[in-house]
Amino acid sequence: MQVLAAVFLFVAAVGFSVLFTLHFRPLYYFDIGYLNLSADSGLVETEIRENYDALIDYCTGFSDRELQLPSLPSSEQGTVHFAEVQTIFRMFGVLFLAGFLLSALFIWLLRREKPAYLLIFSAFSIAIPAIIGLSIAINWQAVFFLMHRVLFRNTYWFFDPETDPVILILPSEFFMHCGVMIVCLILLFAAVSFGIYWVMRRRLRKKRQIIKVSAEQKPEEKQPVSVS
Repeated sequence: MQVLAAVFLFVAAVGFSVLFTLHFRPLYYFDIGYLNLSADSGLVETEIRENYDALIDYCTGFSDRELQLPSLPSSEQGTVHFAEVQTIFRMFGVLFLAGFLLSALFIWLLRREKPAYLLIFSAFSIAIPAIIGLSIAINWQAVFFLMHRVLFRNTYWFFDPETDPVILILPSEFFMHCGVMIVCLILLFAAVSFGIYWVMRRRLRKKRQIIKVSAEQKPEEKQPVSVS
């Protein structure tokens, strides 16, 4: 049960980290200048922001309307691809909600036991992001390609700038920065979880010591004296 609680906590942490990064638009706004997207796309920063905001609003929304960018055209394949992206982000929302509710249930069931699930969760949240982070550092393009091959069953993500110029404002380096942010958030969850585990373990140990000392100092009960 401790392992299951840790697994569901990890699922919730991953879901939250992905969704938070997706909604954290300042990261992209920073990359507009950092990656010199205006020069690559031929658009001014205001146009880039408007098109990106429209894209994110679409991917995070629950409407079935087709994608319409303010000043950029989209091909049929590009529209299908972003509809698939929308579905994937909805899936992360479901994973976060399910992981959060199930982990809360298991934590409640384990409330009288040692919080070993926090230590297990910390181990998950350090080992897995460390592997992913190392892979990103070694060969980001390979990770980027593999991620798309796993998530998508077609090649619609191979954008042609002539028909889908939105690709010019969505360089792979931006997605690398998103990946780094997700990894950092999960590692932050690991650090907080380990800190909570350490505090709870220390309090439990202190409580046991108090109970032990109290038991040792308790006067022995007097034996009844028999009268003959």
